[in-house]
Amino acid sequence: MFNNEADFRKPDEDKFSKHAKSRKRRRIFLIILFLILAVALTIVFLFSHKFFLKEAHPLKYFDYVSASAKKYDIEPAFIYAVIYTESNFQEKAVSRSGAIGLMQITKDTFEWLRKKRNDGPLDDSSLNDPQVNIDYGAYFLSILSSKYESERNVLCAYNAGIGTVAQWLSDPEVSKDGKNLSVIPYLETRNYVDKVLKCKNMYSRLYFQ
Repeated sequence: MFNNEADFRKPDEDKFSKHAKSRKRRRIFLIILFLILAVALTIVFLFSHKFFLKEAHPLKYFDYVSASAKKYDIEPAFIYAVIYTESNFQEKAVSRSGAIGLMQITKDTFEWLRKKRNDGPLDDSSLNDPQVNIDYGAYFLSILSSKYESERNVLCAYNAGIGTVAQWLSDPEVSKDGKNLSVIPYLETRNYVDKVLKCKNMYSRLYFQ
């Protein structure tokens, strides 16, 4: 028999206490499980995100790019960014202006580059060869890099031409110091430069850091 009212209530209180502790343990377990799942999903997301970024920014023609980068002292990420933007790795791409191949080199530029380094005669169709195209494209970038102080100027010249950039640099409304462009007059060239520089940053982050 229960001696008093307190003894009468004790079994119910113990039962309640056990249920409370059980619920508390269950909540703690669920919180820990949630945190584990959140961490796991974050890791999966980060790895899958990087995987898809690498799929979208491949390292095609790696041997040719690496060799040309070393030969002309150009960052591999810079070469890849130009290839990605110019042709998206379509080695037989031809533009409306007649630019050919991975790095979209025109026939006139190809002839000028061959003469500049005293190369023998090469047919224009050789620009469809990835090794040839990347070599001459990187060579052209190296010439522009030695001529201009910034990558923006280099890319402007690659896209719009050396003569066009010379005119821009002589215009005080476009260039305050005659060496760097304050603005890029051509919308197409401005978009091109932005895209290449963003792409270069992506390649650097994914592969070259």
